[in-house]
Amino acid sequence: MQMPGIDIDMYETKDFFFIELTLAGVKKDSVQVRFSDDYLVITGMRATENQNDRNYYMSSIARGNFRKMIKLPIPINKQYTPKIEMQNGILKIKLNKLEVMPEKQTDIGGLID
Repeated sequence: MQMPGIDIDMYETKDFFFIELTLAGVKKDSVQVRFSDDYLVITGMRATENQNDRNYYMSSIARGNFRKMIKLPIPINKQYTPKIEMQNGILKIKLNKLEVMPEKQTDIGGLID
């Protein structure tokens, strides 16, 4: 289930790619992060409370299990372990970018007969 209300920032520096997600109310030990092809998959659970004795006037907080798939826009070096931390409801993921060799054209100095 995709959980609504997850805001995402993605940005890069020269060597790293960063993803930050808002996960308010989610405990860090209930979050899992894994790679699947060119996607980053984040799963977890926002705990549910006993709601049997409540009469809601409004209920828009998503609770229960969630799964968020993020298509990575650039190649990531999966040989390095990502750095993951969660503070104040923000999940921060730091990934190593894959160094891609630029195409280079080489002129032939002369032909050999």
